[in-house]
Amino acid sequence: MPRSHRSRVVAAALALGLAAALAGCDSGAGTAPSPSQPSMPPPDEPIFASDEEALAAAEDAYAAYAAASAAVGADGGVGVERLRDLVDVELYKQSVEEFRQFEEMGLSSEGTSIIRNAALADHRALNDQVLISAYLCRDVSNVRVLDRTGDDVTPADRQDRQSLLVSFKGTRGHLVISQIEPWKDQTPCE
Repeated sequence: MPRSHRSRVVAAALALGLAAALAGCDSGAGTAPSPSQPSMPPPDEPIFASDEEALAAAEDAYAAYAAASAAVGADGGVGVERLRDLVDVELYKQSVEEFRQFEEMGLSSEGTSIIRNAALADHRALNDQVLISAYLCRDVSNVRVLDRTGDDVTPADRQDRQSLLVSFKGTRGHLVISQIEPWKDQTPCE
């Protein structure tokens, strides 16, 4: 196979792998809130004033993660430590490995994903943590994967709109993403 075609196939496979990896797997491990963070309200007090407030906190946490991921991708996989405070330990380890491969392949990305149609799945307190799950539609149609020469190697068959179930944990004041998984129901992307 010619080198340029082979490079495009490998880059496409890596780009798809990066998207899948960033979709995450939750091992159940994560970071515990630091002692300096505020404690949870007593059980008879609501965690958030409303479902809308819980969803807004989740959307803010995901937006910070998406912006940091886009910046790491634009830098060719360098600086993945920008994700450290935005995701749990296992998702961070996975991101480090995926962006390392991105860097080794000489790939970078340009553009930013857009979140559409966020909907709250659940929010509750568990011991000293807030747990939130939300359905999101991630639109990556404006994101391009580039090789070392700046050529666009974005897979032609990439699904530009992805329905996701994203799990968050932490405190009311600081949520991290603990899991991002594809959601079989495409309703959030309709």
